[in-house]
Amino acid sequence: MTRKFLDKKLFKNYSINYGDIIWNDYEMCFPIWDLHEGKI
Repeated sequence: MTRKFLDKKLFKNYSINYGDIIWNDYEMCFPIWDLHEGKI
């Protein structure tokens, strides 16, 4: 599922909602806090 986001064009198409980084209507989602803490 995440391999398709290796395409830079798809990867750059994200939004930030409620403190989460979201791709394609929640197809992939990461909490910003986890990224900040180095957990992802």
